Amino acid sequence: MVPIVNKVWIEEMGEKYDYKKREIDLENRIFAAIKKLGPSPSFLTKDILMMIVDWKASRASGHASKNEEQFIMDVTRASFSATNEELRIGVLTLMKGVGFRMASTILHFRFPDSYTIMDWRAWNSLKALDRIQGEIEDTFECWKKYNEVCREIAKQNNVTLRELDKALWTYKGGAVQ
Repeated sequence: MVPIVNKVWIEEMGEKYDYKKREIDLENRIFAAIKKLGPSPSFLTKDILMMIVDWKASRASGHASKNEEQFIMDVTRASFSATNEELRIGVLTLMKGVGFRMASTILHFRFPDSYTIMDWRAWNSLKALDRIQGEIEDTFECWKKYNEVCREIAKQNNVTLRELDKALWTYKGGAVQ
């Protein structure tokens, strides 16, 4: 039986979010580091990028570490100033070790109210909830559809994208099966 996705369900699933303390601490450090860049940062540093990569998929850190500091600053500056979403996410994939899922994570940390983290666990939850079809792909079209569905659910239930992300991650990919 497909559960009813409402604020109560999202909160209950979110409470079961079982991520290691290290990752929760790292998530908080990333937000703090970005905040230190100013109220509306126009770029990220290599240190911040590497924290994000470590948080999302540490296995990509070897590739991501090959990006030069200035290149990271230039790419993220271009992304953050873009008004076209395809350009905003697409330019981030120019960096080594950054595909659409990692790029979605970078955008989430910079714009947490606008972008969610594309993840196969959450995608599988959305499929099980009959909110999305098909398989997850590293494409703009897939990311756009995923983000639109998540924005709609979050708005309908008056929750943040991160609260929804934790619930979706838990439902089919984490503790609850």
